[in-house]
Amino acid sequence: MWILVMIAGLFDAPPSGRRWLRFALIGGPALFLAIGVAGFTFAGAFLAYPEGYAKPLILVIEAALPLSMAVALGPLALGAPARREKP
Repeated sequence: MWILVMIAGLFDAPPSGRRWLRFALIGGPALFLAIGVAGFTFAGAFLAYPEGYAKPLILVIEAALPLSMAVALGPLALGAPARREKP
């Protein structure tokens, strides 16, 4: 829906320098890697989960990654941001 609103010209795309946008883009993959690497410490392999924690950890990963992908698709569909002219 966000892409449709921006393509229709009802709302401008956020500037690519915004902190929340960068955090949203990096947050999902970073969380996935952090949980994956933590598997080495707690269960002996990448993305191995300790007993009893598998379902909650998978749900956290599956909630964070789609949000990150959705935020990434908007700017990809709109193209590169317009450059500001230097004064």
